[in-house]
Amino acid sequence: MAWITPPDLVRETVAKEKAKHPPHVFDAACEERILNEWTIGYYFDYLGHDVIYRQTPQGPEVVAVAWDESFALRDRVGEEEFGKFKTWLS
Repeated sequence: MAWITPPDLVRETVAKEKAKHPPHVFDAACEERILNEWTIGYYFDYLGHDVIYRQTPQGPEVVAVAWDESFALRDRVGEEEFGKFKTWLS
């Protein structure tokens, strides 16, 4: 597992987007989700691999990249626990 620090470009873009919306629309949960998704996209979109990650307020914790790691993770943790992770499909 690897926690990924959101790059400054992603943080700045999220902040600009947040400023465009009222607080009840762009709340903390929305900000966390977008920060995680855009960070994964920044680092992995060009690879063409699926990424399994755990969303955190500090950025995503990547637990598997590509099909082989994804299937191994699901076998290791079980279907129920695997369902708690987020998936980035590129």
